[in-house]
Amino acid sequence: MTDLRPARTYWEASRSWTYSLILVVPLLIIYEAGILAVQLQHPVRNGADALIKALLQVAGVWSAVGFGVLLAAALGARVWVERKRHGGAVRREYLLFMAGESVLYALLLAPVVGRLTQAVLPGLSAPAPIAASPGGEFGLGAMIILSLGAGIYEELLFRVLLMSGLLLALKEIFPRWPKWAPYTVAATAAALLFSAFHYIGEYGDPFSIVSFTFRFVAGLVLNALYAARGYGIAVWTHALYDIFLAVTVGW
Repeated sequence: MTDLRPARTYWEASRSWTYSLILVVPLLIIYEAGILAVQLQHPVRNGADALIKALLQVAGVWSAVGFGVLLAAALGARVWVERKRHGGAVRREYLLFMAGESVLYALLLAPVVGRLTQAVLPGLSAPAPIAASPGGEFGLGAMIILSLGAGIYEELLFRVLLMSGLLLALKEIFPRWPKWAPYTVAATAAALLFSAFHYIGEYGDPFSIVSFTFRFVAGLVLNALYAARGYGIAVWTHALYDIFLAVTVGW
């Protein structure tokens, strides 16, 4: 039987959960394996990772196996729906294009966010790029592993769960709002919480208005990237940005 479903373009397919998961799962495996090695010397995880798993533990569903089963079931169901709807073989060249996009966005993130931060805080000299968290006491390998965790779990927490969840709730609660309003409120709230999150806990940064604003603007940019290009590219962009800083600037 001939499949009459129209083939998706690169821009449509690359935003899907099918392609996002193929791109992200290798990073997740490397992070989860690497963080076990890191914890032999430092009892640390990415903060968003720790928060998500603590909430699941409170709900009674967290364990090393339980989390994997829960995540695999939820994401597997989402991919199954996509495959039923669109079908078609996964195109490997699309994954290469997605990785290339992510490298480009990661390289552009610091200068774009820096310029926007200067616009928000007039008179400010160009702010230095800011990493996800301090890491001076960790080695480069540990910083790279933590960078992967930042990309995977902070995008999951602040973009997929928080921003998307707020958007759905606002649309339901305020159906008469103009179309742009729920998006604006959800994106702004998620970006504010994303920025504030970096000042919490033992490894949190000392607060400054410049770093807070830089991270708030970065949160808005990542919100837009997630909305436009999907979870996979947002994760890779975030992780690569942090890795570039770990290698070239230091934490």
